[in-house]
Amino acid sequence: MSASGFAPGRAFAQGAPHVVIIGGGTGGATAAKYLKLGDETVKVTIIEQNQLYQRCYGSNEVLTGYIGMDDITISYDALQSKYGVDFIFDAVTDVDPDARIVRLKSGESVAYDKLIVSPGIDFIWEGTEGYSEEVANSVMPHSWKAGAQTLLLKSQIDAMPDNGTMVIAPPPNPYRCPPGPYERASLLAEMFMAKKPNAKILILDSKDGFAKDQPFMLGWNRLYGSQIPNSKLDGMPDDINRPEAPGMIEWVSGSEGGKVTAVDGRSDDRHHRVGRYD
Repeated sequence: MSASGFAPGRAFAQGAPHVVIIGGGTGGATAAKYLKLGDETVKVTIIEQNQLYQRCYGSNEVLTGYIGMDDITISYDALQSKYGVDFIFDAVTDVDPDARIVRLKSGESVAYDKLIVSPGIDFIWEGTEGYSEEVANSVMPHSWKAGAQTLLLKSQIDAMPDNGTMVIAPPPNPYRCPPGPYERASLLAEMFMAKKPNAKILILDSKDGFAKDQPFMLGWNRLYGSQIPNSKLDGMPDDINRPEAPGMIEWVSGSEGGKVTAVDGRSDDRHHRVGRYD
């Protein structure tokens, strides 16, 4: 439906409607913009903890040095000045759907007519023995959410020796942006070919396949001489490379022992941490 044909006011009772959006990421910000484009009389308030938004898409390019953190850091100035969206920079602690009230960490409460909940992702820390938020923020960053961990991981990648190994452990389904871990491997392999040609990327996967796995593996085969697992050969072109060694990118499926069961973030040598996998 086009913005001109959208009339959200019809869905509300008498008076100026108030839409509250929890979360100012891509989902929440986009919803706010198009609500105002559809009917500028609608009052739209975004409740967001951070004054600036650092988008995850494109953050892999920060890791490889193609762009900087400034390129993925977005302000809310345009939403406020151009579209008239109100902001409350606070954390939501509770929602009362019967009273239509959102309660905030500051102790304040906000009434709404309609509520959009777009809080982003969270992490299941107990899924891997030895991993925790503290470990992630200090020595073993996952960097799936852009921010300080992105810069920490970039510094570790830059310091990795030419013959070093980077381990990527994609999460089990479901998770946001299914191609993300494999896009990261692809971009890093391109950088390593130029700067660390003897480096290796080991993808330890809990799954036996992933979104667009055959196109990814065909690209890795042609660009980096990586082996294509037998389970993924069906439908591949006849002219694929058939190297004897795994190549720069090696993918290990869950059924072949790829599921990571534990990690050790306490090692003094942070460039050679050891993780157990089935």
